[in-house]
Amino acid sequence: MLKRCLTGFLLVVFLYNAGGYYLCFRYYQESVRREMKLSIRKGIPANELTEIIIDLSKGRLSENEAKKGISWVKPGKEFRYKGNIYDVVKTSFKNNRKTIYCINDSKEKKLLTEFWKLKTRRLEKRIKSMVSYYSIPSIFEIIQYERSFDFGIVVNFYHSTTHEVLSPPPTVS
Repeated sequence: MLKRCLTGFLLVVFLYNAGGYYLCFRYYQESVRREMKLSIRKGIPANELTEIIIDLSKGRLSENEAKKGISWVKPGKEFRYKGNIYDVVKTSFKNNRKTIYCINDSKEKKLLTEFWKLKTRRLEKRIKSMVSYYSIPSIFEIIQYERSFDFGIVVNFYHSTTHEVLSPPPTVS
């Protein structure tokens, strides 16, 4: 019984370390999004809203949005603009202009920045461990080479076993 519990616990720890933090991040991200939707449904005062106006007379809507710097995360609901994340409260069209009334989602931005910090730290640790992993065998090869040299056996670690390719191939009669 104790072995099964310990095995299960170690399996959970291993799986969390392998990618469970991503599942936790997605859970928190969805809870932040649900909280923002709830506050939008309750109503947000007009002084907390941000207005973004897009001129439609110059071309298609998507091109104008791209020129303005808007990239949609969820079309019509959530977008990125100048490094911030915004949730759309309402949209209106008037006089060949599209006006987006939105609210800055600072909680989600903070969550994303923390997640990317964690990801870069984990990547840096992997790179450091890979560098140390690949430098250790070369040290052992040097030690092994010196020992073999002391015994009078010269070992060529970098000997290629490939042979020269004959061109054209020989014909069979």
